[in-house]
Amino acid sequence: MIMMQSNILDWRKKDKIHRESNNKKVIILAIFITFILNSIVIIMFNSSLNDKIKLNKYISGEVKKLQIEVSDIEEDRKKISELKNNLKVLDDIKQERKKITQFIDDLSHLTPEQTYIKKMKYDGNYIEIYGLTSNMSLISNFLNNINGTMHFYDTRIIKTDIIKKHGYNDIVLFKIKSKKI
Repeated sequence: MIMMQSNILDWRKKDKIHRESNNKKVIILAIFITFILNSIVIIMFNSSLNDKIKLNKYISGEVKKLQIEVSDIEEDRKKISELKNNLKVLDDIKQERKKITQFIDDLSHLTPEQTYIKKMKYDGNYIEIYGLTSNMSLISNFLNNINGTMHFYDTRIIKTDIIKKHGYNDIVLFKIKSKKI
C-alpha cells in the first residue's frame, strides 16, 4: 500500500508542477497581451492627443488672426467715425460760409452810397461795424437799413468822430454795434 501512495504522490506532484508551469505561461501570456493592448491604447491616445494638439494650435492661430481682423475693423470704424465727424465739420463750415457770404452780400446792399465798411468784429452774439461815411445822415440811413433785416436787431451807434469837416461832405468815422440773429 505504501507503494501506491508514492505513485499517487508523484502523480500529484507532477500534476501540480505541470499546472504551475501552465499557470506561468498563462500569466506571461496575459501580461504580454495586456502590454500589447496598453501599447495600442497609448499609441491611439497619443495619436488622438497629437491630432487634438495640432487642431488646438490651428484654432488658436485662427483666433489670433480673427482678433487682429476685429482690431483692424474697430480701428477702421473709428477712422470712419472721425471722417464722418470731419465731413460734418466741413459741411457746417460750408453752411456757415454760405450764411456769411449771404450776410456780407446783404450788408453790401444795405450800405448807403458814400459809406464804407472798414472792419467788422463778431463775438458770437454781437457784431461791431467800423466804417467811414460822408455825413451823419448816412449813418442814420445805414442804421435803419440794418434794423430792417433778418440778420440784426437792437442796433446802436456806439461812436462817431468827424475827422475832416468840409461843410456838407464831412468824413465821419463810426462804430455800430448790433445783436446778430
